Amino acid sequence: MPSPYPPPSGTRKRTESNPKHQQISYEKGRKPRGGRPLLSFADLESRKNARLAKRRWKEPGEEEEHEERNATGTPRLRRHGTSLLEQLPVEIIEKVFLYALDTNLCRASPYIAAAVSSERIYRTLIRLAFWDDGISGSSLPLQNADVRNWLEKTLQPADYTMRLGDAERVHLQATVLRCKWCTKDRLEAQLPTLMHMAIQRHWFGAGIAMSDPADQASLDRFLSKKEDSKLYEGVLSSPPSSAANNNNHDNNNNTYYMSIIPLVSVSINCAEKNIRQVHRVLNLRVLPDHLLRGNKTTGFSDSTIDLLETFRRAYGFDGTGHDVTFSRAVLQQGIRNAVLTQNGRALTTLLKIDEFFMRRRLETSSTTTSSSTEYYVLPAEHFVTAAKLQPARDAIELFKLLLRCNAESVPPDSAEVTQWAMELSEGRQGPQNVGFGRWLLDFMVELPRHIDGARQRPREEALFYYGAVNVHSRAGRQFLDEVCPGALPGEWQQTWIQKMSFDISKTWLLPNVDIQE
Repeated sequence: MPSPYPPPSGTRKRTESNPKHQQISYEKGRKPRGGRPLLSFADLESRKNARLAKRRWKEPGEEEEHEERNATGTPRLRRHGTSLLEQLPVEIIEKVFLYALDTNLCRASPYIAAAVSSERIYRTLIRLAFWDDGISGSSLPLQNADVRNWLEKTLQPADYTMRLGDAERVHLQATVLRCKWCTKDRLEAQLPTLMHMAIQRHWFGAGIAMSDPADQASLDRFLSKKEDSKLYEGVLSSPPSSAANNNNHDNNNNTYYMSIIPLVSVSINCAEKNIRQVHRVLNLRVLPDHLLRGNKTTGFSDSTIDLLETFRRAYGFDGTGHDVTFSRAVLQQGIRNAVLTQNGRALTTLLKIDEFFMRRRLETSSTTTSSSTEYYVLPAEHFVTAAKLQPARDAIELFKLLLRCNAESVPPDSAEVTQWAMELSEGRQGPQNVGFGRWLLDFMVELPRHIDGARQRPREEALFYYGAVNVHSRAGRQFLDEVCPGALPGEWQQTWIQKMSFDISKTWLLPNVDIQE
């Protein structure tokens, strides 16, 4: 029975024409009320992240703070979303980072990364990585307290008492050079300070005083980049305690001499004490892969080559008693990239690095062992790659550089190199290349007969040794007469290791490279 009361306005009523399927209808002119639309899972997640971000980045007066208790039981307040290390002052975070010397600490937290990403941290890391105090070496002990205070101030915010071993220094240098902020300009900007640190530590810090006031004034002008370096004279005013224990009272009569190669080295000599110390401004221990490999498409930039030449100059050419860590496989990739991009300057630098360090390793190991079957070679594929290049003029110049590094590595049975040499000898690549083609064919024929002697006794029998041609061999004389008849006298007879396309020491007095602290 229907209800005698009419339904309220805006409500729905039922129709009972079919009891099994009751239909619901609305009064005419009334629409259903709208509800909250359903959100997708992506929208829900976005709103959740927005709430969390808003809660984390509230102002200090508005954020929620949770009460905790430390080991002593006293309450403390902790900011939501950050660790206790991240809440420390920037100065303490810098100290923690410099004691740890681990870049993974920066990757663990954007707060810490921002705290230690400053110019003073960059320059401190470079100074720590490349400066050696010489405590464990033959240097005179540190006698001057003023010098110690100056060194402590220069290394701030790092601690002067930090001592790095050889393995730690190699790791730190590799880490610093791998960072994107360690550019050529930043590294070179620290060379004057590193040189000044070496002078302070090993000259004034050892108790040596200038015997002539004019020398002190000259040194001050030199450090101010107002004049070039020269030989400075001094006397040991405060002898070390070890010398005093030996009752050696004539130390004040010993004369010390200091010579400086700007931005490269500081040498201290004393004839009476038979002392000769060479302190490198950059204590190089590692060559990074990205500098040796280069870019596969663009090759090597001028700044990259300049930096490699700076490292070569910093290490020196007579050895400093330690080796340099680098990947020779990566270096060979760089040599191949330099050949493919036809960059003769980059190829020359890389070949000099490879020959100098690899020959030095072999010569050092041969003195400790009675016999050695290892010898220096270049991959034969470099010569094949150069022979395939066009034009022929560029290919010949690159091929000559490979020959000058190690001519005995030319593959004598290579079809590509033989065909290329025949085309040159027949004049297909121009009449000016006929002499080189004929010489190369003759050299490849004779190579298998004397290759063993040249590899076992490279200094005496190799065609080239450290870039200098062996004029006592028939192939060497033919090379000078037929391949490079117009070369300057002595150009091919002198070693190429000490020749540099960029010498950092020459920039000391140039006004356009004045380095700012």
